[in-house]
Amino acid sequence: LAYCIVVGFSYLPQDEADDIGMVASSIVMTLFSNIWSRWKDKPTQIILIPSIVLQVSGTIGFRGIISLQVGDTEVGTQQFLRMFHVAFLIYIGVAIGMSICPPTRSM
Repeated sequence: LAYCIVVGFSYLPQDEADDIGMVASSIVMTLFSNIWSRWKDKPTQIILIPSIVLQVSGTIGFRGIISLQVGDTEVGTQQFLRMFHVAFLIYIGVAIGMSICPPTRSM
């Protein structure tokens, strides 16, 4: 479902489509985990945490640090800052999803 959202924004410039797709997929995964939580009477985190882990691209920060060590400061800094940008977009999506459909039970 998240992939379909990202593909749906393919007419936008690449950076904007990636950002909108990341926020939209975070909202969808949060809504799904909260609805599943209500349906199964289980904690939301069972679905939410693994889906966030799949969304986070940890290699961006790792490649940024390696580039900085090698001496390519421009690319390294760009990739390292992109890691924080992705984390912020995921946070925004989860916050919006939690406000639309709040969880009923916590761990």
